[in-house]
Amino acid sequence: MNASSPKAYPSSEVDAMPADRTPPMAPPPLPLAPVGGKAVDLACDGGRLSSDAGGVLLKASADQLGFTHDLAMGRKDPRDPRRVAGTGADLLQQRG
Repeated sequence: MNASSPKAYPSSEVDAMPADRTPPMAPPPLPLAPVGGKAVDLACDGGRLSSDAGGVLLKASADQLGFTHDLAMGRKDPRDPRRVAGTGADLLQQRG
């Protein structure tokens, strides 16, 4: 294709994908243990959730159980405490 004489493409060639295409099948939900008498199913199909929904759930669970604090207490921090602004738990909670 030459820039001085661009070729016009008919729209039927550009958009050849049928509109009624069905999405790929998602794996079935994984049933988890009930919480507070309510059923909990883990689905990996995306649904209408944000990509951070899993992180929010994990952080809430870790905070409630004290997992991150316990993990931070169990590891030795080799950094000089005079030069460290945050705790070991803060370091573990950081996301990239």
